[in-house]
Amino acid sequence: MTGGELQAPPPEWFGDFLHYMAQRRLNADGELDPISPNDWLALRDRLRQVVRATAAEDTPYLHVLRHFVRE
Repeated sequence: MTGGELQAPPPEWFGDFLHYMAQRRLNADGELDPISPNDWLALRDRLRQVVRATAAEDTPYLHVLRHFVRE
């Protein structure tokens, strides 16, 4: 693999990050539904906890997370 490619599987929180960024979630029919403002804020809070809990770590996934989810 060349530099810059993600070599590890995505972390457990990455699905939440994708929902946070898209502000959408797949429903049971496979269609995209908007995420309510309260659910979006809850996602942001969970992702901020990840940022705090992993402050000493550095992975490509965390780099992307820290770029888009600020304290």
